[in-house]
Amino acid sequence: MRCSPPSWRFPPQAFDLQGHRGARGLAPENTLPAYRRALELGVDTLECDMAITKDGVVVIHHDLWLNPDTTRGPDGKWLEARAVPRFTS
Repeated sequence: MRCSPPSWRFPPQAFDLQGHRGARGLAPENTLPAYRRALELGVDTLECDMAITKDGVVVIHHDLWLNPDTTRGPDGKWLEARAVPRFTS
């Protein structure tokens, strides 16, 4: 039995250049400046994780937990412990 390659196969030169969370390492992840920079660099795909809040708002957020080493609360103070994101009151 002989198998043929699938008809949907990409041509050999095809490559999907992705901007992981925007331009990770060049701008703050998951921000508009990061996505803008990725597009300026010529990416084909912008990768991000999205969630929907209880009140139906779509937000871009990667982790279930907020990292206290890199995250401030609404009051501007550093978080003291890992916290679940609260997008609604």
